[in-house]
Amino acid sequence: MNKLLVVAILIAGGYYGYQHSSLAPKSEVVQTYQKFADHMVRDQFQEAKQYAVGPALQAVETLLQPAPNYGSSPVGLYKSVMSDQAVKKYGRNLTRELAGDVGETAYKVESEQKQSDGQTVKIVAVQQVARFRAGKVQPNISVFRHTVEMKRAAAGWKVQSIQEQPA
Repeated sequence: MNKLLVVAILIAGGYYGYQHSSLAPKSEVVQTYQKFADHMVRDQFQEAKQYAVGPALQAVETLLQPAPNYGSSPVGLYKSVMSDQAVKKYGRNLTRELAGDVGETAYKVESEQKQSDGQTVKIVAVQQVARFRAGKVQPNISVFRHTVEMKRAAAGWKVQSIQEQPA
C-alpha cells in the first residue's frame, strides 16, 4: 500500500513538473505571443506586425516610422531628436551597444487566463534575454515581466496589448 502511494505521488509530481516545464506543449496563444516578443526583442518590427492588432500594432508601426524632421533650427533639431520614434530607436541602439546582441530568449508563462468572452486571453509571462558582447564569454541576462492581452482574429491569435516591466 505504501509503495502504491509513493508511485502515485511520483507520477503526480512528474506530471506537474512536465506541465510547468519548457517540455510541455504550448498553446497556440502562447506560441503567438512568443513569436511576437522574439521579433520585437530582435528589432524585427516588420515581422512582428503580423502578430499584432490594436494598440500593439500601433506601437510596432511607431517603431517602423522614421523620426520626423522639424527643420534645422535649434528648436527643430531638438524636436526631431526628442520625438517618440527617435527616442525609442536611439534607446534600442544604446541597449545593443552596451549590453550586446540578442542571443537566446526563454519564456516562463506564469498564467494564461481565458476571458469570459472566449475571444481574449490574458498572459503573464517572464522573458529572459541573453545578450552577447564581442569579447565576453558570459552573456548579459535581462529579465522582463510581460502582461499580454491576446485577441482572436480571423487569421488566428494576435497580441492586442503588451506591458513590459523589469522583473
